[in-house]
Amino acid sequence: MKPIAALLWTALIVVNLFSCTQRRDKQPELWADSLYRKAGDKITQATFDTLRNSLLNALSKHGAEGAIDLCHTSVISLTNQFADSVTVKRASPRYRNAANQPDSLELYIFRKLKTEIETGGDVQPVVIRDKQNHLVHYFKPIRMQALCINCHGQPQVDIQPATLIAIREKYPDDQAFNFREGELRGIWHILFKPVSVRK
Repeated sequence: MKPIAALLWTALIVVNLFSCTQRRDKQPELWADSLYRKAGDKITQATFDTLRNSLLNALSKHGAEGAIDLCHTSVISLTNQFADSVTVKRASPRYRNAANQPDSLELYIFRKLKTEIETGGDVQPVVIRDKQNHLVHYFKPIRMQALCINCHGQPQVDIQPATLIAIREKYPDDQAFNFREGELRGIWHILFKPVSVRK
């Protein structure tokens, strides 16, 4: 088993073990937000590493057009490959794939994180629970990296003409361009079912 997959698998086993301790006769004591942050960090890191390595492989073999083809056909399934007991999504107001269009909560968090980044704040993952503790949401910023500029930068400057043609063929409603390195590109959103902890 690959080290990243083994690490993530261990985190998910811990989640499942804790969920088995729930008592039906009383309200469970739920995980602290810090534990959801830790699990969310592991899942997003493993998912990001998988996406990055897959894109680098496609770039080296087929150039930027090959990376676009990979994004178009496989990124959603790659994002979800570590999501056995959680839901993993990437969202952005300036999306390329319509599946990444944010809902109202995601848009609110995106704007909140964007303001924190622009004002130089210490941006940390966000954990939000619903009122009944039925669901726990984890959000983490996705920042633009140098590699991403090739497909998400300025058209005709950062994005080469052939790459731009390939993007427009596959994503006619694309909004995910004119980003700069370090800018907030979007957010990770992981949806957990709460787990209980026996005292």
